[in-house]
Amino acid sequence: MALIPCKTAVDCPCDDNPVLGLNAEAADVPTYIGVGYGPSEPPPLNSTWKNAHALSLLDVPVNQPGDQMTANLLAESQSVQTAAAGWELNGEPVTAYQNNPQSFSEMCPDGSVFTFGVIAGMFSALNQAQADQAALSYCQRQIQLHMTCLSDVVPNTVESHQPYYGVITASGLPLKGIQENVWALTSGALPPGLVFNGGALSSNMATITGTPTTAGTFAFTVMVSTPQGDYMERAYSIGVSGVVGGPPVGNQFQPYYYQISVAGFTGPATFAVDPSSSLPQGLTMSTSGLITGTPTSYGPYASVVDITVNGVTVLADLNFTIEQWPVYTVTPDPQSGLTSYFNNGAAMPGGLYQVSYVNGALFRGANWIFNAMLSLDNRYYYLIDNVYPPSGLVFPGTTNTFTSQAAVEAANAGQQITYKHAGGTIGMVSMWSGHVYSPGTVAPTFALTRLA
Repeated sequence: MALIPCKTAVDCPCDDNPVLGLNAEAADVPTYIGVGYGPSEPPPLNSTWKNAHALSLLDVPVNQPGDQMTANLLAESQSVQTAAAGWELNGEPVTAYQNNPQSFSEMCPDGSVFTFGVIAGMFSALNQAQADQAALSYCQRQIQLHMTCLSDVVPNTVESHQPYYGVITASGLPLKGIQENVWALTSGALPPGLVFNGGALSSNMATITGTPTTAGTFAFTVMVSTPQGDYMERAYSIGVSGVVGGPPVGNQFQPYYYQISVAGFTGPATFAVDPSSSLPQGLTMSTSGLITGTPTSYGPYASVVDITVNGVTVLADLNFTIEQWPVYTVTPDPQSGLTSYFNNGAAMPGGLYQVSYVNGALFRGANWIFNAMLSLDNRYYYLIDNVYPPSGLVFPGTTNTFTSQAAVEAANAGQQITYKHAGGTIGMVSMWSGHVYSPGTVAPTFALTRLA
């Protein structure tokens, strides 16, 4: 019986079982059979086929093995026989058509698309349509064995400064069994304070843990890969509700303004200072989160505010830094008699000020003397007695009886004069200008600071 292969299965009345019903008495008739082109269909009986060489899976942009070794093993295990060219049938050359690249996709429950594909040349047939259909059918069968999906991150919201435990689960046939799947955070960033743990607890589960410290929405991408090379990558985001940013640096005795900004909440927020806390002295906060006032103290301050949204109150930390009012110093020239102004002569706002003696003294005649006057908006006040206003502005070491600079400094160490200033320039001037003082004499230095 002659077995005549058809170029395509539809071009002739093929008998896929040519020996069925044959008997010794019946005459042999030509029997047409379809030419096999897939891994499960053998060449025609009594025919000699020759494959020039076999191909294996290569790297393709789909969710499946990409390295050559894995591809070769998979091809061998699937008994995938392919040919590039050089088919022969009974010694006669036969034109072989190879498949074009083919792929098949299915959708994961979350909407992500998983794709399995083969490159060109994986399957051969006697026409292009058959070769392409064989490759596509292979993709459709294999995708169920390779499909990998990722769940949502649960939960995807958290309050700032509250403990968080989030879970992402991988599912699919390649993930079953005892194996080590590989998890990775491939792009983006988690909220500050959170850590990506991968599959530390379970090969099929990644966890995200920690305590977020910054409010906002943070986007990142996670990928899971199986030992076989299948993978799925998915974009995520975690919203952290709380205060965005923080209070600006303020200055003591300077007006201060800060509007609290929040993110991650589902409704309007109202604000209040937590009963266990307080704002820097001199500042107040409205229910809208506006903090204003003039801080009268300096230093770091840790405050806690209550944020209420839809009847639920959460706590938020506010860290203030109030810088101290500058300390200005001057050393009046004992020869010129000119006034030396604090802060380079800039007008000082009204408030309570303090002048402190730092060091120095003048040697005049037989004694070391102090000798200075205070200038308040160009009005001068002696600091050596109570004769001139303002009364009580007297340094103790201003007599003419000291016999050394050290004695003057010892008598005035830590001495301060406090007074209320209405506003304007503040300076110091040396008395008895024009006198000749001994070489090496160190003129007195004074410091000015503000108290209120």
